[in-house]
Amino acid sequence: MTADRTLSHAIAEWLPSARWSAAQPGRIDRITVPVVAPIADGVRLALVDVTAAARTDRYVVPVDDAGEDAAALPALARWLVATALGGATTPADGHAFVGHCTGTPTATESDTCHVTLLGTDASNTSLLVTLGAGAYVVKILRRCRAGVQPTVEIGAFFQRDARWNGTPALLGWVEHVPPGEATSAVIATVHEHIPGCTTAWCWRWRPDTTSARCSRAPNAWRWPARSPRPFRTSR
Repeated sequence: MTADRTLSHAIAEWLPSARWSAAQPGRIDRITVPVVAPIADGVRLALVDVTAAARTDRYVVPVDDAGEDAAALPALARWLVATALGGATTPADGHAFVGHCTGTPTATESDTCHVTLLGTDASNTSLLVTLGAGAYVVKILRRCRAGVQPTVEIGAFFQRDARWNGTPALLGWVEHVPPGEATSAVIATVHEHIPGCTTAWCWRWRPDTTSARCSRAPNAWRWPARSPRPFRTSR
């Protein structure tokens, strides 16, 4: 059995139960791993094609040596931040994972890296990454879709053109670049971390807005009487 087939079998054991997977357990026809790149000791970044009911979806799946999900491992977080902010490139058998920085590319080397998983009920994987003195929110876009990525397009516009600071700044992103003329796909974003900020979803369902939210009178709902705080783009 080849290494790729061994990896696909290992991934098939747990991927159908992942929150971000559209494939249901017992209904997968085929799993293949067309792209895999070693990015750190004991960590590989794989693009996995899952075919079910005549439909194939591609997922971003970082794995450890056992083929288990490695999204929360510090080695992966360190690589994602360094690749995005440093504008680095990692080749992978004709493919490449390329970093893009919205500002001046910077080095992020540090001996310490701490990762906190931000929520579990999400279609992507969001991480709070503390790398030395810096803190970042990294979002792994599990569904690998080629073409324009709205988070990147809007975030880059705010950083480079509008200079609007009402949301944490997009610092960079990582994309998969296939060989030839095929369209690239963003696989992860890196935003600044602002202590105390929240998501729009969490703000909407805060307990102190319940009474206003439950009123059925027209135009009854109002924002809480407090200063607005920036939203964290983690979903």
